[in-house]
Amino acid sequence: HGLYVNPAGLELLGLAAGAVARTTILDWCTPATAALFEREAIPRALQGDSYRGEWALRSFDTGDDIPVEGVVFLVRDPQTGSPLALGTVQRDIRSRRQREAERDELHTRAEQAAADNALLSLLSDSLERVRTSEERAQRVVAVLTAAEISFVAVHVLEGGTEVLATSGNRHEHDE
Repeated sequence: HGLYVNPAGLELLGLAAGAVARTTILDWCTPATAALFEREAIPRALQGDSYRGEWALRSFDTGDDIPVEGVVFLVRDPQTGSPLALGTVQRDIRSRRQREAERDELHTRAEQAAADNALLSLLSDSLERVRTSEERAQRVVAVLTAAEISFVAVHVLEGGTEVLATSGNRHEHDE
């Protein structure tokens, strides 16, 4: 059972000081963290080693998960050296996780903006090609309209439009 939780820990957990003795360290954890503690952290600490990592506690007030980073270690009796209790020091990392999530979101947006920019560039190039083709087509239409002819064979060249043959009274050439 719990022996002591400092005031900051009590506030973090939403736990009253008098309730500490009625709980265990596993009661403070999410189910996944409790499994991690039983499987890794507690056995390692009992062997005299410490366990460091990130895990989630559970708020007694809200039931919300509280991401923390910390260390679990064995506390020994200072006079006999025999095991006395498990100790833990933990730090709330919710604000760090929030900053990391915001950074990841900005990174994702930047990647999307770069992809959008590449797409916009491609679309702009395509639009320019269409616009150039449209201008060529308008020159052809202008030649056809001005000539007032009923039949025209047209060939579009790189530098302009050439009317190859007409049926009517004109033969046009535009370069």
